[in-house]
Amino acid sequence: MYRKDWLPSQDCLLTRPRAVALLAMGESRREYINQFILRNNGSAWDETWAIGAIGLVYNHDKMFVMDDLRVLSGKKEVEWAGLLKDHQKPIITSAVYPEYPTSVRYPIEEVVKKVNDEYFTNTIAYAIGYALLIGVKELNLYGCDFTYPDRHVAESGAQNVAYLLGRAESFGMTYRISALSTLLSANECMNIDGMVRRNLYGYAKQPFLEVQ
Repeated sequence: MYRKDWLPSQDCLLTRPRAVALLAMGESRREYINQFILRNNGSAWDETWAIGAIGLVYNHDKMFVMDDLRVLSGKKEVEWAGLLKDHQKPIITSAVYPEYPTSVRYPIEEVVKKVNDEYFTNTIAYAIGYALLIGVKELNLYGCDFTYPDRHVAESGAQNVAYLLGRAESFGMTYRISALSTLLSANECMNIDGMVRRNLYGYAKQPFLEVQ
């Protein structure tokens, strides 16, 4: 786990975690606590990355806030943006300002070159792009929800996240999405003979094909 007393904030970009828990504000964040306990207080993850305001509640190693912090402080988010000025963990963001002493510039040039695409529409996508850049091998997503089964409202950004996860295998990265999340229909998956399966559209009798 990254600790501020080990490294200055800027050096947080030097760590190369193998397994990461990516934690956002969606409702499937509830599973994070269960997995944290099951994984011996999170020891199975090398780092936890917090997306936005969730980092004010949960312990983490890095926080990603890709909104410009000065612009953010001038909007309705002014209260929580102000709290970031005293935040003790690295804040990876789009621009560094002296009033945010732990802010660290996101390596956008390196990420775009690595991914070979500039399609980034939300902070979760930026965090995934960074994971691909530094060679994370296992990414566990909690609270990365954009839609909910009982609501007719959807947040933007799911397509971008799904696109980057679809490219993960080519970078040697596997991912796990909380079973409570609607992202990539994870909440509709079934456990068949110890394997996670999805229903194939159009098949009255599911073939349950083996996927490597």
